Amino acid sequence: MVRILGFLLCLSCVLVPSEGISRDVVPYAAQKYKKMLTKESYRLFGLNPPVARFAAQITQESGWNPKAKSIYAAGLAQFTPDTADWISKLYKSELGLRAPYSPSWAIKALILYDKRLLGNFIDYKGYDPIKPCDRWALVLSAYNGGLGWTYKDRKLAKQEGKDPNKYWGNVNTVNAGRSEASIHENRGYPKRILKRYEKVFFQAGWTMIPPVCGEKPKPKLFSKTLSSIILQSGDGYLVMVGDDLLTLKIDSSGEVVSINTSGNLITKIRE
Repeated sequence: MVRILGFLLCLSCVLVPSEGISRDVVPYAAQKYKKMLTKESYRLFGLNPPVARFAAQITQESGWNPKAKSIYAAGLAQFTPDTADWISKLYKSELGLRAPYSPSWAIKALILYDKRLLGNFIDYKGYDPIKPCDRWALVLSAYNGGLGWTYKDRKLAKQEGKDPNKYWGNVNTVNAGRSEASIHENRGYPKRILKRYEKVFFQAGWTMIPPVCGEKPKPKLFSKTLSSIILQSGDGYLVMVGDDLLTLKIDSSGEVVSINTSGNLITKIRE
């Protein structure tokens, strides 16, 4: 039961019409995709997904503008054409053909890519294991600048006598060869997501899972909220999220295998 408490959500949050994000408010455009992001996070990532972290990342990538386009990338999650093609082939059953301007495709691709990157960083022997805050910083650094560069930075950090299992104050202080502009952007990317934006979405009630970095703030309480209800029945859980009654079916290992709403199967993860 404890593992599933992350599904409890606050129904309303403080919103302002804004293209960007301040330290205290969620972008107005984000609300449109809140339900989609939450459902896909549980379906693709598993129990206790970092919904606020994904939301913070989308904020950084595109400001929640599905039509966002930069020199190299496009869409909510700002995938380059090559990376979009690669991840579409890798997760063909989930993503189909690349469609970076589709909010659904972009959200699913971002979650799947982050989850894959999480498994790419092993501990260097002789050092303390990678902590969650450092691991997610490495993941986001790789998402932004490429996994190869993050590998090179860790290797260089070790060569210079720093701790390759610690991103903050160690890996993020070296440069394995990127331009000044590229390294400046890459180093700011995890910092803004993990130490600023994630807290905003957490305090707005997008998740009950606290930010992975820094102090653990308490979620803000709002006057207009709808309490979530959890009832356990066999291998399933009934969860009220906003106006939706969801049924999560859990297998013996504690993983979500399907999500139903109002009696209709919306997601079957596996048989």
